[in-house]
Amino acid sequence: MDFYLTSINFVTAHYQPDVKSPLYSPLLWTSGHAKIPPTYIQVCGMDPLRDGSLIYEKILREEHGIKTKLDVFPGQLHGFFVLFPKMEAVQNWREKSTAGLEWLLQQS
Repeated sequence: MDFYLTSINFVTAHYQPDVKSPLYSPLLWTSGHAKIPPTYIQVCGMDPLRDGSLIYEKILREEHGIKTKLDVFPGQLHGFFVLFPKMEAVQNWREKSTAGLEWLLQQS
């Protein structure tokens, strides 16, 4: 857990976001979530933003009835597919990304 807090604190200190702005997190959108389209979310298991992403997907799906597709990549860092493009797990990410985009295009 310390890894996540350290990472978030590092980014926040350097980025200095307005944490009350709806641009900081989709959970803060003043317009709500009820009318957004089907949503595809990817979450990396070692991403400091992992828990927020999982909560957001659950809120969309359970509280607002929005169709969601969620792919979780256990043990991976945020942006692993860019940082380590030759890693074996990146092929799985590519396949799931393609399937996620296809899923989005099939929603009406």
